[in-house]
Amino acid sequence: MIAIYVDNKLKRFDNKIKFTFDFIFNTLGYEFKYIHKLDQLQQNDILFYYGLIEPTIEEAYILAMDRILFYIPVLSELLQPNKLTLEKIKENTEIIKLKRKVPIISDKEIKVPIHYYHKDDLFYGIYKFDIIGNILFNLESSIGIEGVKRDDHGWLSDEDVPFIEFHQEPYVNMLLWLIERCIKDSLQKNGSTFLVKKAYWPSAEVFAASFSYNIDKLQKWSLGRMISSTFEDILIFYKIKYVFNSFLSKMKYLLTNIEEYWNFDVIDQIESMHQISGTYFFGTESNSNKDIDYSIQSSDVHKEVMNNHAKGNEIALLASVNSGKQDILHKQKKKLSKITSDELMGIRHNYFSYDPRITHEFHKKNGFTYNSSIGFHHKNGFLSGLGFPFYQYGSHSKDLRSSFGWHSLELPIIFSDNHLKLSKSSLISYENAQEIVDHLIESVESANGFVSFNYSISNFDEISYNKQLLNYTIEEIRPKNVFMATFMQIAQWWKRRESIEIFDSEDRFYLYFPSKTDKFTISVFGNY
Repeated sequence: MIAIYVDNKLKRFDNKIKFTFDFIFNTLGYEFKYIHKLDQLQQNDILFYYGLIEPTIEEAYILAMDRILFYIPVLSELLQPNKLTLEKIKENTEIIKLKRKVPIISDKEIKVPIHYYHKDDLFYGIYKFDIIGNILFNLESSIGIEGVKRDDHGWLSDEDVPFIEFHQEPYVNMLLWLIERCIKDSLQKNGSTFLVKKAYWPSAEVFAASFSYNIDKLQKWSLGRMISSTFEDILIFYKIKYVFNSFLSKMKYLLTNIEEYWNFDVIDQIESMHQISGTYFFGTESNSNKDIDYSIQSSDVHKEVMNNHAKGNEIALLASVNSGKQDILHKQKKKLSKITSDELMGIRHNYFSYDPRITHEFHKKNGFTYNSSIGFHHKNGFLSGLGFPFYQYGSHSKDLRSSFGWHSLELPIIFSDNHLKLSKSSLISYENAQEIVDHLIESVESANGFVSFNYSISNFDEISYNKQLLNYTIEEIRPKNVFMATFMQIAQWWKRRESIEIFDSEDRFYLYFPSKTDKFTISVFGNY
């Protein structure tokens, strides 16, 4: 088992430090415990010491007592992100080379990320930077950095997000990979210890992937939109192709009354061909022109909800823009639950209107299983380098389990087809879109993790190659060793995996399953 000893002088950061260690070892799939005295160590324990002073080799023999020991130095600024400015972050950014390049914050140059000392029964690993503080920084950087301009919901602009040049890399996943790599190295050299690991995914797949669809707009044209669109077309008359296509679209609607945003059949055709299920985010209320333009209670929309639910697709809530700051989610969830009869439900806030400072309380109050509202607003990639499900940190309660970060599971938005638009009338090329998809898949495959591909139903009309790109993405992922599931299935698996306990002694281990689990995989490393 992993045993964690934290320097007593870091007591005031206890909440944050434990939150981070919990994220690390729950994600990696190892059982762990916190100890306050060295005599609490068991024979099969691996000790992680997070402290202010690096133990000497002689002290390591005493601390480890013939066991494996890892020392991690503390960089106190990382535990207090409000003391870090963007300028200071840039000054202290170092790039380390693991399987991929990884940005970290350090107060000194890093030539190698860790040094090993191995002699007789001692294995001593000395990290050369604060890997715990760096992971914490990325978990809370979205709400922790002070003195930076934010939008109405508390988010930094994409360009102000730290390490933005690495936005297509899940660099936190790589830091987790480094921790695990070091553990495996130590177990190979120390012949008296073993460790049991829970696989990330049910059958030890290399990564997980989900596809989702925002049912945002179903009406492309109305009288008002036609008039305003005509004036806009006049202003950009030089973009002949766009203006001509807009004219044809209006004529088609006037002559046939066909809604060009009504693309359920397009998605269904692709999903059926590849035999996959997706997550459909339906809205139930509209309070601004950014919200949905349909009624969930209309017969046609009601029929689409029921048809997709019957096919095994997940139905989740696309919350209205003002729901990020107002306690109105109960009514919105109830309207959708009444149709599907599902009590368990996920949520996504339209237009990233999730406020990390307050919205979590509404999620907790209304019992949402997961939130999928966090991601770059204009780029495709891994916000804060996070390519796993995670719990967002934010509450500073003394009782860790009352911290909202321990309740709201986040499934990040990695790819959004909205980000393929350069403007109202131009897109990135199809070839560039393919390159983005390829890079995201390759990145998450190299370090394991979770990748989501998110489409808006209206964009199957607005983006000429969207259908082709969705089909291409599924074709690229399908042959790989991947766990493909809906968002709800990902969330339920992640929470079920977390609840499974491993108990070990010197020569054996036991598994405890608190609920029925159809598939579960473990690996045993070391001398067993």
